Amino acid sequence: PPAGTIGLLFPRSANGKFLSCGEEVGNSSLIILDERSSLDIVTSALSGSETIAIQEARFIEMTETLFPNQKSVSFEQPAVIRGDTAQLCALRNSLIELVAYPESEPYPEHLSNVITATVTWLIESMGSRGPESIIANRKRIYIAKQVQEYIEEHYCETVTTEGLCLATGVSARSLQRCFREYFDLTITEYLKMVRLNAAHRDLVSTHPSESSVSRMALRHGFTHFGRFSVAYRARFGESPSKTLINRKGVMSRKSH
Repeated sequence: PPAGTIGLLFPRSANGKFLSCGEEVGNSSLIILDERSSLDIVTSALSGSETIAIQEARFIEMTETLFPNQKSVSFEQPAVIRGDTAQLCALRNSLIELVAYPESEPYPEHLSNVITATVTWLIESMGSRGPESIIANRKRIYIAKQVQEYIEEHYCETVTTEGLCLATGVSARSLQRCFREYFDLTITEYLKMVRLNAAHRDLVSTHPSESSVSRMALRHGFTHFGRFSVAYRARFGESPSKTLINRKGVMSRKSH
């Protein structure tokens, strides 16, 4: 969300299942985040969302007024709030009414009611989650993000579990579990996906005379060309050589 605001996001997917920052989330959830938040949503189905940004100062003011004994809430890590379907539907409809006429200011009473409902839902949800579970989730996110960053920087090189353990300072079991829970992929699957995407980008952007499939595979960490071709076809629906031929045809047409 923009600086100085709190974002309220209602995600939805066709199958009602996806992961948000490693947590299982359904269509009966609200995600709250601020400008410092980094949000990853993983789903295998079509998805979308409704989102609104509220001034952070106003949100905090109402939180302190409604729940004076509640400790201050930080959204540096996105908070996933769950509720019943009817409750979510009512709040979502209220938000849609708020943004239906973007050229006009929302009624203060209407806006206040929406924030009140959101804050109440948030505090009640936090009460059902102990501090241990919140800390554990933050640690899981931190570890998963460390692994992701390492892979993004070193995917062209040899990436081993031992190397990842040295880079993150955690055990192999914790490493694999945290990553799988966060991204719904194994480290090996994610590494292969990153390498395939990078190879595809290069095959469609490099001049054919300057590249070959085998050279491209090696450049992006693949040492077995047959496996590379099979994985590439499964992901992009054509062989890497076909992509390169198509690129050559495009370059040829441009030269005429």
